[in-house]
Amino acid sequence: DGRVGSQLVLDQLASIEVVDKSGFIHEFGMEEKLVCFCEFLHEVRDAYGDKTRGSTSEGEPLHGGLVSVVLRREALPASEREMYHVLHQRCIDEIPKAWPDWLRQAAGRAGRARQSQDLRLLQYSEGSRFEVHVDSGWACQALIYLNDAGKDFTGGSTCFPNLGAAYRPRRGRVLLWRSVCVGHRPLIPGSWKDHPAAHVAGEVHGGIKRV
Repeated sequence: DGRVGSQLVLDQLASIEVVDKSGFIHEFGMEEKLVCFCEFLHEVRDAYGDKTRGSTSEGEPLHGGLVSVVLRREALPASEREMYHVLHQRCIDEIPKAWPDWLRQAAGRAGRARQSQDLRLLQYSEGSRFEVHVDSGWACQALIYLNDAGKDFTGGSTCFPNLGAAYRPRRGRVLLWRSVCVGHRPLIPGSWKDHPAAHVAGEVHGGIKRV
C-alpha cells in the first residue's frame, strides 16, 4: 500500500517540527550573501526565467497558483554567473560531510557531484502548496528557505511523511537530500510512494513564502 501518509498525518506533521534522525536529510546554514543572491534571482525571474516552462510572472499551473520558475545559468548576465556558480558549489561542498560514501556507492570510484545548469524558484501565496512528490530529475537537491514562517507567512512547512519529519522554513536554512537512494528497494516496483525523499510543501495560510 506504499508509505505516504494520509492527509491527516500530513496535516499533523505540518503543524510541528520534527527533525529527521536517520541522516537522510542534511541541514546547514547558507551564508547571507548567497541568500541575498537568491532573493535577487526572484526579483529578476521575469527577465531571465525560462519562458518555455510557463509564465515567469504567474508560474506553472501548479497547486493554488504557486509560482514555479526555472532559471538557467546561461540566461543570466555574465556578471551574475560567478555567484550562481558559488551558490551551487556551496551546496555540493556539503555532500561529503552529509554522506561520505554516497557518491562512490552511487556512481563508482570516480563519481563526483556536478553543478546543475538550472535552478527552480518557488513562491507560495495564500492557499498554495506542493503535493507529495519525489524530484527524480536530480540525484541530490538543496532547498533554501528565503524567509521565515511565523513572520513573513504562516504554514508552509516541508514534510517528509515516510521519515516522519517536518521542517519550518527559516531564512538561510538549507535542507539537502538525495533522490538517488543507494539501497532503497520500493515496496511496489516502480513506485516512489515509500521513497524517503517523498516530500510535500504544506499549504501557506497567509503571506508569501519563497524558496
